[in-house]
Amino acid sequence: PLFQFRGMPPAQMHGDTTGGVEWFVSTDGTEAGGTTIRVTKLTNYLSNSPTFSYTSLPVPEYRYAQLAAQPGGVVTTFPNTTTTQVQYHKGHLVTAMASSTGSDNFMYPKGLFYQVDVSGVTPTLLKHGVIDPGPGVAVQMPSVDENSQGTLGLTWMESSTTEYLSMWVATLDTAGNFDAAVTAPGGGFFFANNRIGDYSTTVLDPDGRTFWSANEYI
Repeated sequence: PLFQFRGMPPAQMHGDTTGGVEWFVSTDGTEAGGTTIRVTKLTNYLSNSPTFSYTSLPVPEYRYAQLAAQPGGVVTTFPNTTTTQVQYHKGHLVTAMASSTGSDNFMYPKGLFYQVDVSGVTPTLLKHGVIDPGPGVAVQMPSVDENSQGTLGLTWMESSTTEYLSMWVATLDTAGNFDAAVTAPGGGFFFANNRIGDYSTTVLDPDGRTFWSANEYI
């Protein structure tokens, strides 16, 4: 079944053969910001009495971003502070969202990503991180997946006063090595400045190691 809740995307349940459970990861009650993320477990979803169980996990503070720049102007930050997608593999959930952090006084959006273990009785946060290419650089519409080796694959849209909206990809291995590259450099000014993104995705190839990403750029 497909469930659609605003700001609460359902996990793509890769390799789940038991069924009966759907997971969600979202902000914890507000898109303005917070210090927790919410993991939702949905059971009995084909019955007349589905059950929702909620777990709030403490994370570094995030807030709705105030500004994103491009050469000659600005870029909308709507929507951000909303998880883009959630992936499930072997008891782990991974998700990402664009939001600001305290590193620049909650000004520019950065890419926040989270890895959650749901194999036990209670969900626990395994890893969290920030895609931050530098001061004044906006990171929007990030998404993430995890491969069989525990490496994370990521994509995002990036812009600044010197960079038009571009598509980037990266990997982060379990040793903390972060390898990023621009795959579609921005080629001009972004005029449609009322909404950004919505097509960001990163998924794992059937080989269990390779990532495929899709995103937007100018």
